[in-house]
Amino acid sequence: NLNANLSGPVFGFGLPEDLELGLSVVGNAVATPSIAIDRLVTNPAKDFLPSYGENYHQCSKQIVQEAGGIERLQIQHKLYFAFVKHLWSMDQHEEALHRLER
Repeated sequence: NLNANLSGPVFGFGLPEDLELGLSVVGNAVATPSIAIDRLVTNPAKDFLPSYGENYHQCSKQIVQEAGGIERLQIQHKLYFAFVKHLWSMDQHEEALHRLER
């Protein structure tokens, strides 16, 4: 029993907005996708990844702890991806996409 909540923070739901997760260049350059791709390929990672602060690190540690350790977290994420694939195969595309964007 993994005691995993499919709509919980381990899977990206209910996280504080100030964590600023994701690729900032891609988010800022949607209007010109070719520029975003060029930047991702040619620039160093520090140019497009957010600089994570103490809040992010505390939240990460809490998520790993709640999952029961990094190994259990990895297993939960593999099972979650299998669940999303199942949703897609059952023609629940909107729900699958919603869960993938977390």
